[in-house]
Amino acid sequence: MFYGSIAGTGRSKSPSQASPDPELGQDGNGTGNLGNSRGGGGDQGDEEAPRNPLQWYMRLLDKRPVVTKCLTSAVISGLSDVIAQLSARTDKLDWRRFAALTVVGAVLTAPLFHILYEQLEAIIPSAKSWGNIVLQLGIDQLFAAPAWLVAFFPLVMLIEDGLHRNFGGELISKYERDFWTSLWLTWKIFIPSQTLSFVLLPASLRVLALNVVDLGYTAALSFISHAPDEHVT
Repeated sequence: MFYGSIAGTGRSKSPSQASPDPELGQDGNGTGNLGNSRGGGGDQGDEEAPRNPLQWYMRLLDKRPVVTKCLTSAVISGLSDVIAQLSARTDKLDWRRFAALTVVGAVLTAPLFHILYEQLEAIIPSAKSWGNIVLQLGIDQLFAAPAWLVAFFPLVMLIEDGLHRNFGGELISKYERDFWTSLWLTWKIFIPSQTLSFVLLPASLRVLALNVVDLGYTAALSFISHAPDEHVT
């Protein structure tokens, strides 16, 4: 969706109407315009400071959507792995594993789904009909979710262990062991939550909603992907 704004725009003045004194900000009729010349007027002057963390976050989301979503996703993904490791009662945190999940959130999850949700909303707006919502959900879960998992496993393995001789064989084994279990978990969690997201939220907030649900999901996925031989399905 494209949100246009005409606030602060107006007809351009002719040279005869231009302010003869920039410091005083007088117009051609001699009318004072001190507010604009000293920062008291215009859109920036009228913009109120955020009153609480939510307003501050929403302003960042509006001004820097991609960066804000990437940082949010990185923090939540990293926190999810910490939860998974503490739940497994490890003696100490595996910081390389933590870094891998954090990077996944920043460079894979947030950019992928930011682009996906913006494009889906532009092409098949959810406000038009329930059919569009079902279509968006189908694309999200039948195409984007499997694609994300396909990228998730090699990216985590690459960050944790690097590229080595047995990388390809280990990746194939990882897919065979964990892919369908992880995809089934994805559908069980995200089909209900994403339905609510597509119905209730604008595209700009859907990655944030995804991140909130991700707090538990990524913790579970981290546990599955790092289980040695057996894991709970």
